[in-house]
Amino acid sequence: MGWLVIARFTLKEIVRRRIFLAVVVLTVLLLGLFTLLLNALVDNLRQAQPENMDLLLLGIGALMAVLASWSVYLQSSLMTLLLTAGMLSAEIEAGTLAVIVPKPLHRVEIVFGKWLAYALVLGGYTAVLELGFLGVIYWKTGYWPDGMAQALGLLELGMLCLLALLTVGSASLPTLANGAIAALLFLATPIASFAQVVTQITGESTTVDRIKTLFELLMPSDALWHAASAALLPPVAQDLIGLHQVQNLPIIGAEALTPAMGLWVALYIVVLPLLGMLRFAHRDL
Repeated sequence: MGWLVIARFTLKEIVRRRIFLAVVVLTVLLLGLFTLLLNALVDNLRQAQPENMDLLLLGIGALMAVLASWSVYLQSSLMTLLLTAGMLSAEIEAGTLAVIVPKPLHRVEIVFGKWLAYALVLGGYTAVLELGFLGVIYWKTGYWPDGMAQALGLLELGMLCLLALLTVGSASLPTLANGAIAALLFLATPIASFAQVVTQITGESTTVDRIKTLFELLMPSDALWHAASAALLPPVAQDLIGLHQVQNLPIIGAEALTPAMGLWVALYIVVLPLLGMLRFAHRDL
């Protein structure tokens, strides 16, 4: 059970890192500012006393749920990049793992223990942040998305995809190169989505669709986010903003995750960490 020992020490290490504490403090401040902003918006609406106030609040709640969840998606991804880019490579560069490896621990246990610790911390962070935002929205507007559980699960899968890519990268590349490659792939996919929206408006473009599909295969997080946003918005709201005509906007999606993409995500999350374990097992430290 060496992986449990590695996971426990990794959890302690994560909590002691200043960047983790800084992100937690900033997250609490962000939730507080979001609460004040939404409270001011609702108070101004109540003072105006518009017709169909309850319906208007539900509409605002649905919009805020998507925007807040998009913020959660970005924050969770940024947290994953900052914490895990040097999961293995930073300790290899510092010479720490050269001391640990001769112990009665298999190298696979070291990688799995670290992956598990980061997955638990980042998964908990994503869940707390998402439920915190949605709780504030429900408190002020009365809107609670029916697809909340599905959206949260998709957000967690998006985080695990990025973690999987960083795991295999950290076992193979220097820390800076690993973080840079993961960040570029993470940013390139929504840019390809935006290009696809433009071509949907001006005319079909098979080339752009293929490029977008390629980027989604390399980094599925954006496809998972679009499916999560579709789960957060009721069908009435999707029809109102014309999502079914455009299918996907750069931020909001109208389509659920396809079975083929779901299978690819499952393979991505499992296979890449296994490749990282295999690479680390044969790497000269």
